Amino acid sequence: MTGEILPQEFGGTWSLIKLDVLHDYLRFFTTALKNQRFRLVYIDAFAGSGAMLIDGGPGPLFDPEASSIHRGSASLALAVEPPFDSFQFVERSAVNVQSLRALAQGRPDVAIWQDDANTRLREICATFDRRSFRGVVFLDPFALSVEWETLKSIAATGALDVWYLFPTTATVRLLALDAEKVTAGNAARVSQLLGTDDWRTEFYPEPPVQTTLFGNEPGQRRRLADVVAIEAFVKRRLESIFSAVSEPARLGRSQNQTLFSLFFAVSNPNKRAIELAMRGAQHILRNRRRASRPRSGR
Repeated sequence: MTGEILPQEFGGTWSLIKLDVLHDYLRFFTTALKNQRFRLVYIDAFAGSGAMLIDGGPGPLFDPEASSIHRGSASLALAVEPPFDSFQFVERSAVNVQSLRALAQGRPDVAIWQDDANTRLREICATFDRRSFRGVVFLDPFALSVEWETLKSIAATGALDVWYLFPTTATVRLLALDAEKVTAGNAARVSQLLGTDDWRTEFYPEPPVQTTLFGNEPGQRRRLADVVAIEAFVKRRLESIFSAVSEPARLGRSQNQTLFSLFFAVSNPNKRAIELAMRGAQHILRNRRRASRPRSGR
């Protein structure tokens, strides 16, 4: 295994859209700041192995004739020109860490951490010096892995831009249609993800009182929030801690299914920095608009 880069098997054609957007922004970021005094850092909190094997189109998942190996986010970041000054890769899997070490072999500008993403990222942010550094964080979690406190730590740096792949479908799966059927465990996970319990009344509004033969009775609380409403709620939550947040790009398998919502957020409070970052991100998202819409097939 040593010295070998092993691709992870996951994703679909939408994964390439996500990585294209990230790669374009990293190039924009380093180009825009290349003559500034800041040292530039790229932080990948769920770095994976540096490569991925994805299904290239319709047909059986991982069909050898339809699948191909692509560079992952860590590999793309290492190749960006102009380059970043340093890289922080966090990955929990020992196998993937071995692969990342092979990818970064001989590069003293790369730090690789085998750790929990939330724990390590908060430690990195706690020591982040905004007077000397500027950077980009990529959050591409497994399911609902990103905790709200971690996002608050990133926002508090005032110097990091963030691309956050929010797990829309995974969140919806935890939210039963009937409010009473949302388990305590699932409710706790959603609150940890969103940093509030307000989703309960937002997603499950009080129904009107129903008049029956036995008098007035409360109606059943059911989830009325769809993908649009959930994305709007997440955006408002992010805006409560970040200086600016983009409208999300939806990524999924088909026109009728959104798996993830890709958000961009700026922590820097400086007006010029916000305008520059948002202009760059929105330009990239506009150029990728057709590709960013869910496609048919995987």
